[in-house]
Order: sequence, then structure tokens, then C-alpha cells
Amino acid sequence: MRPIIRLAICVCALVAAPLPARAADDPAVCRQAAVIVELANFLISEPPEPPRFWRNRYADDAAYLAIRYGKLSREAGSALLKRLGEVRRKSPRIDELRLAFADRADRVAMFDALVGATDNGGVLVTIGPSAMRAMLLDGDGARLYAAFDRWRATSPAVALSEGLLAEALFDLDDGQKSRLAAAAEAAGEGGLARQILIREADLGEWLALLKRAPDGPKTAEALEKEYRAAVLLYGRRTPLDLDKLPADMPALLASARRFQAQFGPLEAAAALSPRLEILITLLNQTGEDRIASVAATNLVRAIKTGTLDAADGDAVVAQMVAELVVVLGQKRLRDTLYPLVAPDGRPAIESFDRAVVRHALGAFARGETGTPPPQPATLSPDFPWQDWIEAARARQPAASGKQGNIEDRSLAFEIDSLRGDFGKALEDIQPLKDWKLAYALADSLMHDLDWRCSKLLGTYVRPTVFAF
Repeated sequence: MRPIIRLAICVCALVAAPLPARAADDPAVCRQAAVIVELANFLISEPPEPPRFWRNRYADDAAYLAIRYGKLSREAGSALLKRLGEVRRKSPRIDELRLAFADRADRVAMFDALVGATDNGGVLVTIGPSAMRAMLLDGDGARLYAAFDRWRATSPAVALSEGLLAEALFDLDDGQKSRLAAAAEAAGEGGLARQILIREADLGEWLALLKRAPDGPKTAEALEKEYRAAVLLYGRRTPLDLDKLPADMPALLASARRFQAQFGPLEAAAALSPRLEILITLLNQTGEDRIASVAATNLVRAIKTGTLDAADGDAVVAQMVAELVVVLGQKRLRDTLYPLVAPDGRPAIESFDRAVVRHALGAFARGETGTPPPQPATLSPDFPWQDWIEAARARQPAASGKQGNIEDRSLAFEIDSLRGDFGKALEDIQPLKDWKLAYALADSLMHDLDWRCSKLLGTYVRPTVFAF
């Protein structure tokens, strides 16, 4: 098979817009809210001796969760973001977060100041999809469209921003999307309207807009080419409604059915757990269709039937590895993983191994059994399994009632977080001289705890959206 080339706008960002929260998903009632805030505060701070070109790339996500889980007031949250925006090398998306969090009046002033201070469409990247989303939903579309028009002819950032903004609206239903698209078209923003409508389950409105647009396809062949690309868009929140595809395009209906059958399990898996998003990368790397038809399908079934808990990231990865070994074989899987990097910045193969080990060691590390488990067959041959066994044993109370020391602080972090002692885990890594490792570990744990609670940071396949 050919690799997928039409992925959702960005496939390696960290965050998605949250869906409307149920009571159980409210950050205010999350059992780990205090720990998430503590981790966020650690990630917001700068290292004691930051390197010359240090930039805290974790601070924007962390500040967002500190505000949401910490229930910060508008004043307190704004003060925090203002402080983070004034550091010498601020986090890349702090300005976007500030704009998204601001009330409408302050956002207008901040937006106008940013746009007025530059004559380069690149400022739209600074404004970002979160702030643009907030402006649209607050009725400030005209101000945003004026900025688009200002740089449309000279900057590719406009087209990029239209796509990112449309993707940032993914949690809205099709009716809401249609209303926003109609308003954009009425304001002369046909490109944005198309980007919004192409993400609906029914492509009828998108096709109608394409036909009437002054710059739309001029021939039947050109129209079919555009429609074929729309049908093969990966990463929709709601699968394409195949019953509403045009009857006069039978070849497209057949293509859409093949595409949905082939990649539907991958989309479903990614929606259930961010740990499963790597399946699309592995399919692209290997061309092995059974990654979707067998591995992803089995994982989706296990999660939906309750035999696999999507909130338990380690269990998800362990089961995924087992499925992939069946499909690819151990050697091919590891050869494919070797050049890949996980979202936490570590080699993907290392992240896989650590998740498999944590899952295997869980009961022993928590003291639920006194007998260590056998080494998992899916581990890399050179993984220091025995070191982990001894570290888990050290955390079990000895005859004296005291726990032993673990010299490797990053390993201590793994064991303590596995035991659910998250405060102790953070204490383990705070003194680390390797600040990159300390921040990566804290960020990974923060994401995992958020996924267990409110899923405010969502999945990795969509652009980060800071929604309030």
C-alpha cells in the first residue's frame, strides 16, 4: 500500500480541544488534580542554571493545566501567563495561550497590538489556533479576517492558519461548523469555510461551496480530484457518512469505502488512546495493512468491551506491542521503531520497553505480591530488567518498615509513579542534573494523569488547542 499523505493538519502536536466535560471529567473533581498542578508548576519553572539557548517548551501546556485543574481566577491566571510571557526565552505558545485565556476586551487589545506591531503574516503563527478559535466563538471573526486579508497575497501562513483553525474546531458538531463556515463565506473567507466544511461527516455542503466558489474547480475532472482528496482525509472526529456521497461519483464511493475499511480502525484507536496513535506511523513505515485490520481492530475491541482500560497507558502499550509482534514479528517491529522518537522525546523503542516493564511490574512494585514477575518476552534483549526488579523491591517496606533507596533517580521516578506515589516521584527527579530528562519525565506523567481525568490535553494527532 502507499503511505498516507493526507493526514490531519498536524500529526505530532501535543494537545486537542477538550470535548464538553461530563461531571466526572470536570477538572475540579479529578482525584489527581493537586498532583497535576504540582507537576505543572515544576514544568513552568526554569532550571536553576538553564543552558544558554534554553527555552521551556513544556510551559504552555503546563500553564494551561495549572489554570484549569488549579481553578485559577481570571486575575491569577492572567498574572501567571503575563509572567511567563516576560521571560527571556518564553515558551513558543505562551502568547497564544494568553490570548485564548483573556476576556474578550483584553483579547481584542492584545490581538490588535500583535498585528499592528508587524508587517509579516508570520504573526498569525504566534496568535495560533487557540486564540483564533476563541475569537470566532466570541464573535470577533471580522477582526481575524482582516488580518488574513492583510497578508493573504504575501504569506503562506494564512492558508496554514485557516487549516489549523478549522482543525481546532473539531469538537464542535456539524451544525456549529456549518454556521461558522457560512459566516466565514459571507465575509469573503471562502478558504476558511472550505477547511471547516471538509471536516464534516457529510461533504454535501463542502461540495456545494466548491461548485459556487469563484476560484472553485472549472472542470468535472478538477472537481472530482478535489472531492477524492476530501474523501481520503485522515483524522476526522466523526467518520465520513458514506450514504451521503454523490451518487454520480461511484468510483469515489468505492475509494471511500476502501479507505474507511482500511484506516477506520486506526482512527478509532487514536481516538481511544494517545498511546495508539503511533500505529499510523508504523503502518506508513512498513506498509503492513494488518497493523490496521488486525492490531488496531483487536485493540479497539478490547477497549470497547472493557478488557483493556484506555486510561492505563502502560497496559495499552503492552497489549499493542503484543499485537504488533504477532503482525510484524519481534525483529521487524524493533527495526521499525529504532529511528522513531516518542512524544516524550525519548526513543520510541525505549518508551515501548518501559511501558511493557511498568505493566509487568505493577503488582510487585505496589506490594500486592512478594514474587517478581518473569521478564516479558517482548522486551529488548539489552533492557536492564534486573535493575527494575531490584528498584521495585527497594520500594517495598523492609522488615524495619522503611523503604530502601534507589540511586538512579529516573528509575526511582518510574517505580514511585507506578506505585501511585506521584508526589514522591516528582521529588525523585527535581534534583536531577539532566534537566531535559527531568522535564520529559514530569511532562509525560502530567499528560498521563490528565488523560485519566479530564483529557484536557487530548491526543497527539491534532494541534494543541487551549480551550476555556
